[in-house]
Amino acid sequence: MDLLKTTTKVIHADETTLILSKQVNPNRKKSYVFVYASSFYDENQIHIYEFNETRSIDPESSYLKDFDGYIECDDYAGYDRLRKSKSNIKLQRCWAHARRKYMDIIKAMPERNKKESIAFNIVYKMDKLFKIEEKAHKDKVFGQELIDLRHEQELPIINQIHDLVFNYTPKQGSAFEGAINYTKKIWNDLLPYLDEPYLELSNNLAERCVKPFVINRKVFQTSGSEAGAIYTVKLFSIIRTAY
Repeated sequence: MDLLKTTTKVIHADETTLILSKQVNPNRKKSYVFVYASSFYDENQIHIYEFNETRSIDPESSYLKDFDGYIECDDYAGYDRLRKSKSNIKLQRCWAHARRKYMDIIKAMPERNKKESIAFNIVYKMDKLFKIEEKAHKDKVFGQELIDLRHEQELPIINQIHDLVFNYTPKQGSAFEGAINYTKKIWNDLLPYLDEPYLELSNNLAERCVKPFVINRKVFQTSGSEAGAIYTVKLFSIIRTAY
């Protein structure tokens, strides 16, 4: 339970699928493996892999139910339900996930139209945030100094992104409308990092923790049973934490 008691009070969370050869419920095609990782700023890196028969997060039985702090995550609604039932849990959503929505739009555009588009402008400003954060990490800016830097350099950019997102009316039913609505939905949860030095812009840390499991899953493909899946994730937790 050391992961629940780190000094940063930050956990990065993500999940991936796992197929069981012998499903308890024959109508269920896939189960899930959740990954919980300690912050980059924690002295000891801890990676916990947890098997779950479904993607649903039960607030009363979740590994995170007694956690007191921030969960860095994507927009999966399970984390919202967890936060709603557990006042000790707060969320930081991932800017990288929001950025991908606009990048998908830009990739589909004719080259001549890209730089004039609102989507390009939004991505350009988001990239500015990531560059500032990257330099701050490199220069080992931390604590109150990092908070001050974020408010001075990043908050004005965030306000510009806000204006682009909330003051533009995209074509109904378009991919751009989907990207705009996605950003609006998670907007308030994109902002806590401004005042919390242990929080990061993205949840890439958890995605990197998921990757080794996904690579190995390509080899073993399925787990024979729920017991086998539980045994597998326990091994992963030990190996990846000791790695």
